[in-house]
Amino acid sequence: MTALIEDIRRFYLRHGRRGPIPYGIGCAYARDAAVHRAAYGSGIRYFDTSYNYGKGESEEVLGQFVAGTDRRTVFIATKAIVVPVRLSGPEAAALVRASLEASLGRLRTGYIDLYQLHETTSLHQAFGEDGILQMLQAARREGLIRYIGIGTASHEVLGEAAASGAFDSILTYGDYTPLEQSAETLIREAAASGVCVVNGSPLAGRLISRDDPRSLALTEDDHRRRRLPAAVAYRSWCARSGVDPVGFALQFPLGSPDIALNLFGPASLDQLEENLDLLAESFEQQAYDSWLRWYRAWSDGGRSGPKARREEGSDHALS
Repeated sequence: MTALIEDIRRFYLRHGRRGPIPYGIGCAYARDAAVHRAAYGSGIRYFDTSYNYGKGESEEVLGQFVAGTDRRTVFIATKAIVVPVRLSGPEAAALVRASLEASLGRLRTGYIDLYQLHETTSLHQAFGEDGILQMLQAARREGLIRYIGIGTASHEVLGEAAASGAFDSILTYGDYTPLEQSAETLIREAAASGVCVVNGSPLAGRLISRDDPRSLALTEDDHRRRRLPAAVAYRSWCARSGVDPVGFALQFPLGSPDIALNLFGPASLDQLEENLDLLAESFEQQAYDSWLRWYRAWSDGGRSGPKARREEGSDHALS
């Protein structure tokens, strides 16, 4: 077990009758520090944000909460500004250093537990003389950050980062849910190499909610469009099966032993309370078996993902 994985376990959610639960919150949607304070009061200790969530607004709001909290009792993860690919390694390092220093100010803290590169499409600026990684390693020696990670949509980049041994964590999002598990191989291989895997967006970027996913105003270039048919089919299966779509999706990644932590992103106090209550409940194995039958029938006949390797009736950690 790596130091980061062991460390994160101290900050798992403890709420209701279950616990500890490997969950924290993503702060992309919360625009009121009251959400963070309520989350803390309900047992949340891991908070993930980014400069890119509102150009620092999310960090500012989280900083309002951090300023009034015992810093030792929370784990703060944030992400750097997205680095333009045209920059050289040293130029990129300087930009990320400035981003780090600005984040420290907005978050009102002297150090960040996990500092992550964000939406990186290539690692050429990270490696090499005077590149981003050298700068972040220096920042770690200064005590400004404790761990180094990366969160991006590209499985290829995440896989390269995990294999390099230079990153403590990878963050993938929206691709290990009841709708699809395209990140399963990445997650398994990264965990096998000792890298901490963080799974974001278990609700598939709000495709899974109380509302019909077809009501979302998705632009042509929105990456969620390709998952929309699966979201509609999943909603129908839940209705037929009497399964809560949000609760099942939140608990679905708990079945993976390779995911160190999951993140849900409440926008309001009501969403926070609902999601916490759903995580405090449990699903019977038969709910997972029913999902597995639906997924096999709906997708590609059981040729990929967990549907090929797990058998109906096998123990799945949804309870």
